[in-house]
Amino acid sequence: MHTDASDDDGTEILQRDAGTAGSTNLAAAATQVQSASCEPTDTLIVAPPHHGRSWHWRWWVAALALTLVVAGALAYYAVNRSPATIDTARLRHDAYDEAHALATRALERGDVATLPARLLVHARAQPDHPGLSALLRDAARYRDMLDLRERGHLLALARARRSRVFESPLFEDRARRTIDTAMPPAAILQRLLEAEDAWHRGDLVAAISSVKQLSDKPGNPQAQAMLQRYSQLVQNYEALSAQGTGGRNTADLLAFYLGLDPVRDRFFWSRLARDARSTDASAAQAWLDLQRAGQLWSDYHRGGGIDGPMRQAAAANAAFGERAAQLTTAAELVHAVIEQMPPPQPATARPRLLPTLIGEEIGVQRDRLQGLQQFNNEAVFARRLQMLQSPARAEGPRSPY
Repeated sequence: MHTDASDDDGTEILQRDAGTAGSTNLAAAATQVQSASCEPTDTLIVAPPHHGRSWHWRWWVAALALTLVVAGALAYYAVNRSPATIDTARLRHDAYDEAHALATRALERGDVATLPARLLVHARAQPDHPGLSALLRDAARYRDMLDLRERGHLLALARARRSRVFESPLFEDRARRTIDTAMPPAAILQRLLEAEDAWHRGDLVAAISSVKQLSDKPGNPQAQAMLQRYSQLVQNYEALSAQGTGGRNTADLLAFYLGLDPVRDRFFWSRLARDARSTDASAAQAWLDLQRAGQLWSDYHRGGGIDGPMRQAAAANAAFGERAAQLTTAAELVHAVIEQMPPPQPATARPRLLPTLIGEEIGVQRDRLQGLQQFNNEAVFARRLQMLQSPARAEGPRSPY
């Protein structure tokens, strides 16, 4: 227990220290008091700084932050649950459901000719709806695939199918049941594609050998058709090469090249310029026109042709105008070549594949645009139809050779 004497001694020591050494801290003075009083160290406690106020401010900051979070959530909920927002969301949902039901019915009936045009009506009403845009793209792509199947372009169809899956499960499931089942077995299809690639590269022997092996087995009509075409082209070209120059040789050579597809028959088409130099000078313009037409047709396919989104674009589309000009100019040039040729003899007449392919493509694109115009009265479709009309060439005297 402390005594009055010990307290007085401690006070005197503190006062003396404060007067003689003001820089000495309170803890040192307390130590001296402890020594003078001979008491344990826990009899004099120097309180540390009080931190209660710091924690007090932290609680206020946390409470303020929580209040702001709750207020923001309530505001977001109020905005997104407003009647106008709810109505907009419901309209978007209903528009997609209606479009999906429309596509489902059309696929079940097998009536997809006008499906892209009908879906475009819904997509125009909800232009920022990703689901509607995907349905529209799939419908146009599916329609184009069916067209390839109907025209017998099996390998082009296979390449288009392999490029990517459909965006919507509805069309992907339908394609598996209608397009994939029309394909040959995977192993045979792969060999056909490899044979076509070899033909494109100019490896004629490998291409013909491959399709011959496949055609020897029953049930491969595609391989038999490819073998017949490849063999016939090689025989015809060898026969023409064995002939000398002359008027009939020039006409026969032009007819041979009109029977090629510059995209698929690149090996033979690459010889056009050389063969043109060995024929009559009077046919120079015809060769130039034919060479230019083939280049435009190749450029059209190399650029991807005219696809669904390009046809359906609401605003002016420079790419569409460029592709349309490639088609119409190629058609015009091929027509000019045919006009300069003498009438073919029935015995030597050959199919004119190039003008047929160009004409078919123009017809397909015009048919698609007319369908879009039927359900979407927009001036842009009329303008695009006008772009796909070949301008009439000025008629003038021709000098057949």
